[in-house]
Amino acid sequence: MSGRVSYDHIICFTEDYYRVMFADCEKTGRAVYLKDPFPRGLLRRLAFSPKIPRPVRRPFLRLFCERTAGLLKKAAEGFRDQSKPLCFTLSRRSLGMLSEGLYDALKKSFPGSRTVVVFTDLLARESRFEKMVTEGRAESCADLLCTFDPGEAEKYGLTYLELPAPGLSERVISAEEEWDVVFIGRVKDRFDKIMRAWNDLSARGLRCGFFLYDVPEERRGELPEGMIMPEWMSYGEYLEREAKGRIILEIVQGGSTGSTLRVNEAVMMGKKLISDNPHLKNSAAWDENNMFVFKDTGDIPDGFLFSPAEEYSEKTKNSLSAEAFMDRVEEGLASKEAVFT
Repeated sequence: MSGRVSYDHIICFTEDYYRVMFADCEKTGRAVYLKDPFPRGLLRRLAFSPKIPRPVRRPFLRLFCERTAGLLKKAAEGFRDQSKPLCFTLSRRSLGMLSEGLYDALKKSFPGSRTVVVFTDLLARESRFEKMVTEGRAESCADLLCTFDPGEAEKYGLTYLELPAPGLSERVISAEEEWDVVFIGRVKDRFDKIMRAWNDLSARGLRCGFFLYDVPEERRGELPEGMIMPEWMSYGEYLEREAKGRIILEIVQGGSTGSTLRVNEAVMMGKKLISDNPHLKNSAAWDENNMFVFKDTGDIPDGFLFSPAEEYSEKTKNSLSAEAFMDRVEEGLASKEAVFT
């Protein structure tokens, strides 16, 4: 894209699965991943507590920003080309800190830098994040606001950004198949859909491995024999278990329209994917030979369910690579800045 600037990227997300997702970004030499570069403990509480008047918090906020800048500068020392500007890609959890002064501090400490905030979950109605977006406060403390969900990109005027696929460990790659269809996730608003999928797919003779979290106490008696409520597992363990399935089942939450991690996992593992997300066909990862979108699992033909997956194209895999993700961030920044040029 004309006018696009090349950045060195510092990517900061706290959740365990992002460490796995962004592992390949570091291998490119273009990025450093930090789980949480922000000072914790008493200093953070004193800098951001809403119970403390802002004038009282101001010196603690200044110290917090100085220490954060120091940690980020240390992380940036590993980049080969020290003349390139930095791009900070942060989760929505950073918005409060950015709005309180961290955004301005980053601009001052890193001239030419850009700050990108990515919403990787739907914005809950009336949440503080939604209010920050709709009131314009979020836009004033970030150079680019992105979302994984195209519906919310249109609704809130955000930039749609597909996330990268996770790097796969040898244990994931070499996992032996145990199930025909695998589903792993929190139940949330999906209990009835999950039950219908289990009943239909298992009735067709498919081996189903369903692992459900946060099942409401009053509905646990409805679970059929074979469904499992496991202990918490890390994202790496999640991938190892998912890799034992031949087909990955995706049931989206709360009307989401964006490509979830299940899509990327299916591509990188070479699995088939069945999903109730009709917008999946608009994804760069869409593959009609290996993916099927259903309204009801009864719609899925046996020919699709019982046939092996075909090889995904290199073009599809590359679209989910770490390099492609950083390219999309830079293109988003160029497009946003072109509007104001």
